[in-house]
Amino acid sequence: MKPLLVAAVLLGATGPAGAQERVPEEEARAIARRLLDAVKDVKLPLSTEVDADKAFAMRREEFGALVLPDRRLEPGLFDKLDKEVVPVGQLWLRNLTPAIDGKALPGDKLQTVKLTVQEKEIEVVVCQLGLRKADGKAELVVLSKGTEPLARLALKPATEKQTLPLEFDPVLEGQERAHLHFGLAGKFQARFTVVPVR
Repeated sequence: MKPLLVAAVLLGATGPAGAQERVPEEEARAIARRLLDAVKDVKLPLSTEVDADKAFAMRREEFGALVLPDRRLEPGLFDKLDKEVVPVGQLWLRNLTPAIDGKALPGDKLQTVKLTVQEKEIEVVVCQLGLRKADGKAELVVLSKGTEPLARLALKPATEKQTLPLEFDPVLEGQERAHLHFGLAGKFQARFTVVPVR
């Protein structure tokens, strides 16, 4: 399958209207490679070593989200954290934007990347995920355009099994928001909220 056609899954789901589905692994990897190629000239706050072969993606109608783990994300990492942020992955959003304290973040705080898919230009948001210790506790931070975190997320012990180092389970709240429950190396989880782009 051609990369341009594969990347088109971020434009919308191919299943029944309203259905939420996981993107097949092969397609997710192809999408990840296309996104990484599009972002290679963009300066992101953290230096990451993401693994496109371990991409995890979900889609619903015209919405899509994809995560890529950093090669450093493993269970033992949590025992080595200090105040410095350690990169653990990237989050890509199509037609979604992060929501903090119930409000959508303004576009000027988000790093976006444009790419052409089937002669149509699309824009996706890229966020970086990092771990650090603050006040003696590990937390997941979300960054996009600058080094100041957009969000600081509390970590809880993982309750779900996972096969990839970085996954998420989207829990919908009506038509207006979704909570992405991140699973981190099968050890911890954190919740991050996104809303449709208006």
